[in-house]
Amino acid sequence: MSTSAVADVTLPAIIDNQMVLQSESNTPIWGWADAGETVTVSFAGQTKKTTAAANGKWMITLDPLSVSTESRTMTIQGNNVIELDDVLVGEVWLASGQSNMEFSIGSIPLEEKAIASAQVDNRLLRMFCVAPKVSSSLPIKDVAGYWSDCRYFIKQMQAGKIKGYGSHSAVAFFFGLKLQQALKVPVAVIDSSWGGTKIESWIADEGYEMEGLALRKLASKDEAAAITEKAALETVVAEWNDAARTAVEAGEYPRPDLKAPRSRVPNAIYNGMIAPLVPFAIKGVVWYQGESNRGSQDYFEKLKALTGGWSKVFNVPDIPFYLVQMAPYNYAHAKTKNVSEQIIYDSVVSAQYKAADEIKGCDVVTIPDTVFGKVANVHPPHKKTAGDRLAALALHHDYGKSVVYSGPRFAQATADGNVVRVTFDPIDQGLDTSDGNAPNWFELAGADQQFFEATAKIEGATVLVSSPEVSTPKFIRLAWNNIAELNLRDKNGWPVFSFNAEVSR
Repeated sequence: MSTSAVADVTLPAIIDNQMVLQSESNTPIWGWADAGETVTVSFAGQTKKTTAAANGKWMITLDPLSVSTESRTMTIQGNNVIELDDVLVGEVWLASGQSNMEFSIGSIPLEEKAIASAQVDNRLLRMFCVAPKVSSSLPIKDVAGYWSDCRYFIKQMQAGKIKGYGSHSAVAFFFGLKLQQALKVPVAVIDSSWGGTKIESWIADEGYEMEGLALRKLASKDEAAAITEKAALETVVAEWNDAARTAVEAGEYPRPDLKAPRSRVPNAIYNGMIAPLVPFAIKGVVWYQGESNRGSQDYFEKLKALTGGWSKVFNVPDIPFYLVQMAPYNYAHAKTKNVSEQIIYDSVVSAQYKAADEIKGCDVVTIPDTVFGKVANVHPPHKKTAGDRLAALALHHDYGKSVVYSGPRFAQATADGNVVRVTFDPIDQGLDTSDGNAPNWFELAGADQQFFEATAKIEGATVLVSSPEVSTPKFIRLAWNNIAELNLRDKNGWPVFSFNAEVSR
C-alpha cells in the first residue's frame, strides 16, 4: 500500500486489513500523504481529521475503543480513499527475541501441530509477522510484514509452507491462543524476532540514553551514506510489502526474506524491525532471548534499557514485559572450549531473576521441563509450555485472572548442623517431583564455595538437603547449571525456580 502515487494517502504495513486494535487505549493511526493534505479517519463511530506535515507524515489518535469481535471497516480518506476490512478490537502483544522466539509453528511436534490445527477457524486470533530480517543504520518508516488470521497461517502450516524460522512464532502463537481462549476476546501477537541476535540489537536509543549506556553512533562521514541507504531500504521494504500482501490475499506464502544490506550499528535491528511499529498501541511484550548474551555481565542493565526504552516509545508506562528463562542446553559442546557449567545462570538467568524482582512490569517463566533430555539442542521443539506460561503471567498480572502463574520460588535456606532446610514461596498445591524420584540438582558448599552434589528429600512444604562432603553448609544452589533439568515442582506441574543462595543459621 505504500507504493501508490505520491498524491495518495499511504499506510504502514501494521495498519491494514485484519488488524486488531488494542482496547481501552488511545489508538494512533498514521501514514503519509502530500504535505498539507487533509486526512480523515473514521472507525467505530469516531471521525478524526488531521493535516499531513511538511515531510508528509500524518497521525490521528482514536479515543479508547471497547472490545469488539465484529468485523468492521476503517475508512481513511485524503486525495484517495482506503477501506480496511475485518478490523477487530481486543488485546495486542509484541513477541520478540532470538531464535527460540523465531522458531515457527512449522517445526513444532505433531501433537502441538494438532492443537494448532484445531484453531483453523478461529477468527479471533491473529498475527502480524515481521517476516524478513531487516537492519538499518537509521530508523526506517515501515517494517516488512503482514497481518493474517488462523484460516491463513494454519493452512500454510498444514501445507508445509512455514519453515523453521522466519514467521509465525510458535511461542507467540501459543501465548496468543491461551489469552484468546481465556479472555474470549480478539487477540493479536506481533511477531518480530531474529535468531542469533544479542539484546543490544533491540534496544531503542531512548533506552540506551535513560540507562546511561554507551551507544556507538554513526560517524559524521557516514551519515550521508546512511540516509541514502535508508531511502533505498524503504523502497525495498515497500516493494516486499506489496508482494506479500498480494500473496496473502491469494492464499499463498510470501517469501520470507528480501535483499538488503545489513547495518553494523549496535541497535540496527531495533531500527529496522521495532521502530517502524511505533507507536502502534500494544498491551505488553513477551521476550525470549539470552543465549547469545551468555557470559554478559551487564545483561540486567541491558534489560532495564530494553524495557525502559520500549515502554517510552510505545507509551506504555511500566510496560508488561515477560521473559522466558533459557532452557537447559550444553553450551560446552565440541565447538566451544573453557565454557563454565554455570555460564548462562551466572549471566543471563540471574539477570532475568533480578529484573523480575526490580523492574516494574517484568516477570519470568522457567521451562526446564521442555527439553526431555536433549540438552544438545538449543532449540527445544516443544513450545506450547513456554507460550502457556507466559500467558499465565499476563492473565494474572494484567487481566486479574485467578490462575496459577508461577512455580515455587526460593525463600530461605536455614542450616541445622549439616542439614539445610529450604523453604519456597509461593507453593500452591504442595511439592513433588516430576519423575517420582528424590529432588535432583541440589548442591552444597562450605565457606570455600566448593560445591558438591547433595541429596534432598521433600518434607511437607520444605526440602531437606545434605551432603557428606559438606559438614558446615554455607552456600546452596538448585539447578544452577546449563544442563539442569530439575525435577522439583509444585503439584500444579510448575517447576521450582533455580537459585544460588547463602545458608543462614
